[in-house]
Amino acid sequence: GGAVMTSEKTSYDKLVDLIKERHPEPISDQQAHRLARNLMGYCELVIRVAAKTPQEVLDNQLEYSNLLMRRQNADAECRNSNSEGCASAHD
Repeated sequence: GGAVMTSEKTSYDKLVDLIKERHPEPISDQQAHRLARNLMGYCELVIRVAAKTPQEVLDNQLEYSNLLMRRQNADAECRNSNSEGCASAHD
């Protein structure tokens, strides 16, 4: 492409290369760059929503699995206490 070459490839450049390499059919630079931008935008959004620091990414992964367990337990408690519509409050 017409981009200025830096001594070190960015994550974005590596992603573009990977997309071109792995894509089942031949793909233009323009298409590869569009895919890379979409992917990076999506990944950044997901990570930003989930965590502020790398450590929090790991914590959040644990939290998600714990949350599922807690939700099941909460639903069970609601059934035991026979409160009507209680489980739906944990949405």
